Amino acid sequence: MPICLACGRKTILRAESFPGYVQGYTYDIYECPGCTLSTVSPCVEREEVYGWIYGWPTKVPGYSRYVQLADRVARSQQPDQEISRFDAVYEFVIRTIRKERPDGGRIAEIGSGLGSLTFSLRSAGYEAIGFDLSVPAVESASRNFGPFFRCDRIEDSISPGDVDIFVCTEVIEHVRDPLDLLLTIKGLMSQNSAILLTTPDKSAFPEGAVWETELPPIHLWWFTRDALEALASRAGLNISFVDVSRYFRPQFVRSRQESLVRLPTFDACGKLLQRDEPARARITNLIQHSPMLSPARWARRAVQRARGARPYSICAVLRLGEPETGCR
Repeated sequence: MPICLACGRKTILRAESFPGYVQGYTYDIYECPGCTLSTVSPCVEREEVYGWIYGWPTKVPGYSRYVQLADRVARSQQPDQEISRFDAVYEFVIRTIRKERPDGGRIAEIGSGLGSLTFSLRSAGYEAIGFDLSVPAVESASRNFGPFFRCDRIEDSISPGDVDIFVCTEVIEHVRDPLDLLLTIKGLMSQNSAILLTTPDKSAFPEGAVWETELPPIHLWWFTRDALEALASRAGLNISFVDVSRYFRPQFVRSRQESLVRLPTFDACGKLLQRDEPARARITNLIQHSPMLSPARWARRAVQRARGARPYSICAVLRLGEPETGCR
């Protein structure tokens, strides 16, 4: 059995031959009985899959919303406010950066995707650079928002102390080794630096849920707060969590949600199997973002909170701390 990356306990097998994001590929699901971190085996990234995704960005379920966001941000007179209204994780980033660095600062976004957040931060007066390992994503971001994006690993482009705040929104669950990611960023931090990190919250789903997040190898990990706290401790980082449940656009998971039916999105050759239909996407976008429906959305979120729903994502701030003995 694999050893938990976060707390070091032996994991238990929760599911065998679980379907993956690519048709014909299956994974075993393991869970830590201590911090309840879930992971998959084999735990291997497939970078070509992201090339497939960004080759069909308006059609891939879960990713077409980022195309809509990029268009909204590009047309907005106040991109930072526009992106804050789109999703609570972005509002968390914007609010926290303004609090930490009200007079500007140097920002590195890791996993910048189509570039909306990096561009919004630059528009707000910050010296922001986006990093992504997907060539199509970086090319699209550069074409739409300017030459502020790099298809590099941060350790190859940044020197220690060069960055004030590192931003990782919905990234850590994608990488093969989250501890190595945190240690790499830590090596580039100054004493006053911070990491703003978000990731899907396993605890938002009913106890016993096996894998209610993107299919592997898109997501390789499924975190709880306990798991993130243990991982941060291993990396020698202090962590604090931010409650975004009362932000403008929290995505809630219903407290009694049934298991989601997740099917492969691509076949083994990169052909798209599941599509976001343009008409449905436009209707969803209208419901989620129309100003006229804002009172209804506020009322719905109040009911969800009262029924015990939790935001979809964990939002956390990490700072330098004391490393745990034996940390690799």
